[in-house]
Amino acid sequence: YNLFKDAGHDVTVTSIKGGDVPIDKASIVKEILPKFQDARRALHDTKALSEVDPASFDAVYFPGGHGAVVDFPNNPQVAGAIEAVIKKDGVVASVCHGPAAFAHVIIDGKPFVSGRQINGFTDEEEKSTGLEDKVP
Repeated sequence: YNLFKDAGHDVTVTSIKGGDVPIDKASIVKEILPKFQDARRALHDTKALSEVDPASFDAVYFPGGHGAVVDFPNNPQVAGAIEAVIKKDGVVASVCHGPAAFAHVIIDGKPFVSGRQINGFTDEEEKSTGLEDKVP
């Protein structure tokens, strides 16, 4: 968030349902460093992804976290955002569990991941956290 803002980009934070973005309890800290205050505020009262026009964005970024593997796959708004940005030669990025957004996304008759190198949180890493039974 900060890197994009500092580079002069407009950043819009959306969420699947809108409102406050749920944050994994393990990621919550009592004191937010001042340089992250704006980013933290951006996670409150977000628009739902269905309320924005993805074609108006140059890039879309799917963050990680365990919620991503529940909220992103097979979600028509997620797939539509990916397709809209790709069709205008934009950037689609993700991190950690975020590549779950790419599951079952078909663009021009081909899986979005076809011909792309994708990485993300592995099954082995999930086992090392002890959460493999909680994550689909």
